Amino acid sequence: MVPSGARTRSSARARGLKAIVSEGAGERSIREYLDITGSRKWGDVPSYLALSTGIALFSNNTPPKSLKDLVGGIAPTPVFFIYGEHGQEGERNLNPTYYDAAGQPKQLWEVPGSGHVGGIDARPKEYERRVVGFFDRNLLGRQ
Repeated sequence: MVPSGARTRSSARARGLKAIVSEGAGERSIREYLDITGSRKWGDVPSYLALSTGIALFSNNTPPKSLKDLVGGIAPTPVFFIYGEHGQEGERNLNPTYYDAAGQPKQLWEVPGSGHVGGIDARPKEYERRVVGFFDRNLLGRQ
């Protein structure tokens, strides 16, 4: 098994991927928690610090770099960020941050009425239209 941080770093460097859809990306460590803007709760810092320390201790790897720092390396591979209007605080806050940090081409969609990774349940027809359309444009060259 490859630790999640290693997969993330590999995905940012992998050139075999032709298009990426990411739904519900949030914070995985203290680094990403500190990337949250606005209503961050400083009382949560000890929990994220413990999480990051546990990852380092039990996986024998340091916590992964922040997705905000990695996402720019995905370009020129097209990326589509999807998150729920009622998703977790980190995903609602960080997906626009990841989108801003990504190179072109990129898309962003906040799914109305959706919770964490619930876009397909909240808006099944629109979800299908958007995701299939994204892949059609980027994998098949269809407009």
